[in-house]
Amino acid sequence: MATTPQQVSRFLGGNTRAVGSVRTAIERVVAGFHFPEGWSSDLVQEALGRVYLAVLLGRYRGVASLKTFARRVARYTCLEHLRWQRRKTSLDPDRWTSTARWSRPEDELLRRERHCENIRAFAALPGEGRELLVLLFVEGLSYREIAERTGLTESAIRSRVHRCRLSARARSKPVSPKAAARPRPGLGIAESR
Repeated sequence: MATTPQQVSRFLGGNTRAVGSVRTAIERVVAGFHFPEGWSSDLVQEALGRVYLAVLLGRYRGVASLKTFARRVARYTCLEHLRWQRRKTSLDPDRWTSTARWSRPEDELLRRERHCENIRAFAALPGEGRELLVLLFVEGLSYREIAERTGLTESAIRSRVHRCRLSARARSKPVSPKAAARPRPGLGIAESR
């Protein structure tokens, strides 16, 4: 049953009976969502305010009854509140660890230190050894392709690469967290024990 213009004007005028019937319709819709008590009363008030504003601005066309319109507004108000609650989830940065390098500065420092040690060890290798390692690991050539390019046998290349690896491994010392925490001489940091 469509609402008459007189009923709409009574609602806008604040008639207790007209506002009460719309409020009851809204309360039933909100109760169906099973919100906590404090939220329910706030949502009823929010929906009632939206209905009033929609009627005042002429968005209510009078096709359905005012109660039906109010139920629809209440339903969308509740759904909007649920979506807002879903988006409002709190994020505790201490609870969630990141895998990004910036989130672990100690690991990044150790990684850089290892990289510098590896560069120094690589630079200390003889020129021929560096060339073999570059051909093998940077350019991605196979032992056969390196043999064709250099004129050496595959077994000679394998043994030289093995010796270069051993030599580089001996020169690059693994950096442990304790060693990284120890102050370096000449940096002006007093050793604490």
